[in-house]
Amino acid sequence: MAITIHQQPDLHSAISTPIIITASSTNIGNTGFQWIVKLDIADDNVVYIVSPNPNGYLVFDLVPCVKQYMRNNVAHLDYADTDGSVHSITRSDQINIPETQFFYTTSGFQGVGIKIFEGYEVGGVFTTNEGSQITFQVNLYNYLDFTIRDGYKPSLLAQIGHENGNQSRLMSDRLPATHARPLGLNLGTGLANVIYLPVYETDWGVWDIRARLSDDVANNARIINLSILPNSGPPSQVQYIVYDQEEWSHLPLYPANLNASTLSGILKPEDYPNWKAIYFQVFNADDEQTSMIYVMYNASVFLNAGCEDYDRVRLAWVGRRGGWEYFNFIKKSETEYSADQKIAKRVVGNYGAVAEGNDFTFDVYDESDVVTYKRIDKFIVCQSDFLQAGEWEFMKGLVLSKQVHIVNLDGTHTPVIVQDTNYNAKNPKFKGLEQLTIRLKIAQEQPN
Repeated sequence: MAITIHQQPDLHSAISTPIIITASSTNIGNTGFQWIVKLDIADDNVVYIVSPNPNGYLVFDLVPCVKQYMRNNVAHLDYADTDGSVHSITRSDQINIPETQFFYTTSGFQGVGIKIFEGYEVGGVFTTNEGSQITFQVNLYNYLDFTIRDGYKPSLLAQIGHENGNQSRLMSDRLPATHARPLGLNLGTGLANVIYLPVYETDWGVWDIRARLSDDVANNARIINLSILPNSGPPSQVQYIVYDQEEWSHLPLYPANLNASTLSGILKPEDYPNWKAIYFQVFNADDEQTSMIYVMYNASVFLNAGCEDYDRVRLAWVGRRGGWEYFNFIKKSETEYSADQKIAKRVVGNYGAVAEGNDFTFDVYDESDVVTYKRIDKFIVCQSDFLQAGEWEFMKGLVLSKQVHIVNLDGTHTPVIVQDTNYNAKNPKFKGLEQLTIRLKIAQEQPN
């Protein structure tokens, strides 16, 4: 007598489609039979008692049970380099390069331990049949781009597993058509599958990749070819290794991260005044390219004059592919405050003190209404530069994201809520270039 699992999730699954477990039991006829599903997730142990379907089967969808846990951890996003406690080991034995590395974190996915039991009445008492236990593990990713049109159990690794060579994208929503290549930037001939994006030297950020090329621990090396194109002369290039036995890596390759790094041999944009671009691509241990080329060009060099007249508001959010996305709102920004308060009535006068020789009176500054509680909400209204068609499509992810932050000048994050609930992805072909204005609420109670 035993439980038989008929369907179970792939080891690596996205939460954007149903994640179904089906099972049957030879004890389905026992009095009061119920299925027991135990989930070990984020240090919580959650138990579900599930009634069999009309055919006696367990049919259990993980997604509603785990969505509340699917938030990307913000810890370490402002780190510039390794510190030994949260980072991967260096594999300098694989290739002759400086012994440098990038850190990893498992914050972009959620591992779930699943245990399934039979439960039924024994002597009139509902009892768990411990001997019926079936156990397996699922790694759930914040990948949201699958829809019903992709069918049941679409392959997540086909999207984030770098199986398409130089056409593979990192865990970012950006496409080659998202941003235009700036005029005057020439990285050479014959380049294909290139993603451009504007950055400033003060920009913090990470690029997210799936750390493993496969579940074969012996073949997990990722090699990052990083280059800086100076204002004149040939590019400088160095290689770094990402190697670990986890599922997820942050690559701190934005200019501010590189400048703040203390790693030996790191390329620092500050050493190349008016640098034109920072670009990188990912290779495996066999020197095969496993990503597109990502080019972060210097917005201070290539954008029109006047774009730095305002304080920039840099936003980070968890994109549709599960990784962190960034965008600078470089035009006018305003700060607003809204107060919600409760007022109590107060007795004016010295009623309790009236006695012989002490007449009734009150002070002219006494309050008859007293503020007993005040909540202050802070809002920021910020405006982008003029957006191209691909940028409008990319910014859709900001409005749809459930996790949005302001990136401060020191690289730390402040959580915000996007107040705009409607978004029109405009097409400049029909109306010309337009700007995006967005209203943000600081998701922390303000002191009062």
